Amino acid sequence: DLTLCYGIYSYVRKVADVQYDCEDVESCRMYSTLIFSSRHAVEGFLKALIQKNMDVRILMDKQIWCIGRKTEKALIQKGLWCDQVFTDYQTMFEDVTDEQQVCYIKGQGVQSTLPSLSCYQIREISFDLPDVRWDALCVTCPQSMRILVQKGISLQIPLFCFSHKSLQEAQKLGFTNI
Repeated sequence: DLTLCYGIYSYVRKVADVQYDCEDVESCRMYSTLIFSSRHAVEGFLKALIQKNMDVRILMDKQIWCIGRKTEKALIQKGLWCDQVFTDYQTMFEDVTDEQQVCYIKGQGVQSTLPSLSCYQIREISFDLPDVRWDALCVTCPQSMRILVQKGISLQIPLFCFSHKSLQEAQKLGFTNI
């Protein structure tokens, strides 16, 4: 491991699990464009279709948009191709011309001004942080960062963010060494 060559010892800790639970998947019929926010949104939405005995052919006349290449890959693995792929929410929002014709498929608790459908939630796993001095922190999503802040992680710790959303959340939470 490259980090060990430089004397960097890492502690990897999963702090949350994804729970799929879609609100009202039938409501997607009334929109002309569906925008998937993440690979978890793809998984939650398609699981909900199956649970409601709905066929994916209901998507035939829809534009399929997504945010990020990983989301696009998740859609392709399920046999759905994207009409547009955006790098982030802000860029996508610039292309929305009729807000009432789009449905933003997202995680529970994610804020959006667009009509939306929540298909999953991030649930904290019960854990205690080890009582050690942290040299740095790496986070993969905004939800895990919020969980760690609730557990008492210092806002002064050097922080590495793996996504644009995580960076925005770190700034919002008040991390000083991003």
